[in-house]
Formats: sequence, C-alpha cells, structure tokens
Amino acid sequence: MVATAKMTPAKFFAKLAGVGFRFNSTTAKGVVAEKGSDGKATLACFESVLGATRHPPGPLTTMLGEQVVHGEDIRRPLGMTRRYRPDVLAEVASFYQGTNLLLGGKKRVSGFRLRASDTDWSTGDGPEVVGPMTSLVLVIAGRRPALDALTGEGVATLAART
Repeated sequence: MVATAKMTPAKFFAKLAGVGFRFNSTTAKGVVAEKGSDGKATLACFESVLGATRHPPGPLTTMLGEQVVHGEDIRRPLGMTRRYRPDVLAEVASFYQGTNLLLGGKKRVSGFRLRASDTDWSTGDGPEVVGPMTSLVLVIAGRRPALDALTGEGVATLAART
C-alpha cells in the first residue's frame, strides 16, 4: 500500500519493465523496499503516505479496491474489523466482477449470482452465493479466507475457482 501511494504511471512502467513485465515481481520489490525494520517502522512508512494522491496507471476504482482488499488482508488476521460505506463496496465489487485485469474477478465469478446479505447489491445469474458485502469483494478479488462468510449453492464451486 505504501509503494502504491508513491507510484506514478511513469515509475510504474519503469519498474515493471525492470522486472521483465512481471507484475507480481514489481509488487514484491515494492514490499521489500517499503517494509520497515520492525512493525513500528512499517507503520510509520504507512502513516507517511496517508494523504498521498499519486497512484499507478488505471481507473481510480482500482485504488479504492486496493484500500479495501489490502486493508482487510491486514485487519482480518489481527481480528480487527472496519465498516465500509455500502456504495464504496458496491463500486469495488462491480468493477472487480467486470474485469479480469490483474485479479481475474470476472472469470472467477462468472456464472454465479452474488448477493450481499447486508446491503442492496447483487449481480450475475446462476447458483447463488450470499454473504456480507466485504466478503464478496474479497472473494471476487481471490481471497480464500473470505469464503467462510459465504453461503449458498454456488459456494463450493466458487471456492474451487478461488
């Protein structure tokens, strides 16, 4: 999240070219470069970019998704929770489920009816998958732990794709 907040389109393409256009390598190098020597130093790095407006190329919804998904990647293992505005989650879920760019969300959830249990959002046709909106966003993004919060006849098949 820190590396992304320091990124510009020009820096992004230069770094991507520098690792042979392997996106995951670019991400891994960013983590190494921005990780502090301990938890306190890492938190200080994060706090230093809280007001940043720079970002790599792409729709701003991708940056919003970064905050939700990676924020949950951090919070959930620590037992922390956060409530997001339903319109924010709906925007991210709708974007992710409509594209295969980087995350493969469109392919992952194609053929399912996704329905939020805590807000008025649904999409798709097929076997139903129901759960909290945040968990739906995470599963569309490929996060397996969020499957535990979902129910419905499509969950087992979706789990095999995640």
